[in-house]
Amino acid sequence: MSCWPPPSAVRTGRYPARASSPPAGIGYDDSLPKLVQDQEQAKAILEAAGYIDTDGDGWRERPDGTPMDVLVTPQYNATKAALYQRIAEIIVTNLGEVGVKCTLDEESIRNSDHEQQLRDDGAYEIYICYATQGVSFYKTPFLYMFNDDLSMWGTCDLEDFDQAYNDMLNAQGDEDYVAKVKELQRIASEEVIGIALCWDTAYYPYRTDKYEGWTNFPGWGVINCETWYNLHPIG
Repeated sequence: MSCWPPPSAVRTGRYPARASSPPAGIGYDDSLPKLVQDQEQAKAILEAAGYIDTDGDGWRERPDGTPMDVLVTPQYNATKAALYQRIAEIIVTNLGEVGVKCTLDEESIRNSDHEQQLRDDGAYEIYICYATQGVSFYKTPFLYMFNDDLSMWGTCDLEDFDQAYNDMLNAQGDEDYVAKVKELQRIASEEVIGIALCWDTAYYPYRTDKYEGWTNFPGWGVINCETWYNLHPIG
């Protein structure tokens, strides 16, 4: 039994780039800045934007002086509830360390109707969800970030981002598609429209000593329709 790449040679974790595209996806741009935690830079950015603790209670107010309490909403998911809640708790803690008060949206964890209504209304402030392999491969996770007919999830209405996404969908050939995907990542990285917290890695051992016809799709591996149609015993 053999598989490629061998598990011993695989890095199972890596820092995501600032654009929300998976490393296994076609057109992934590895040159974009990676996510880092720099509390001093974060504080400086908040100060410059006018988010200052004006009353001395340890929490930053909005630029107009009103209190700020950011709602962190995990997507409702019965099987991933514990994971999403833990991610949300870490976000609340990390933002609190730079003076941004946050509240975990516990109602969305236990009430799917509440979470869906919040998403449909675009009323969330920080939303935690996941992208499936299909979306990552064919349409990229950016599908979830629009507030128009492309998606029922997002709140982004930047015209150049919307145009770049449509250009990608209408790309003519592989080279054009890769160029459009990279342009989309560039915009997303500069505007910080969404952040990839992690990309899961799945390993699929498969026999190359007895079968041939394996087709490896980027982002999917050998588990795909072309493998099913072409796989046959060697010889």
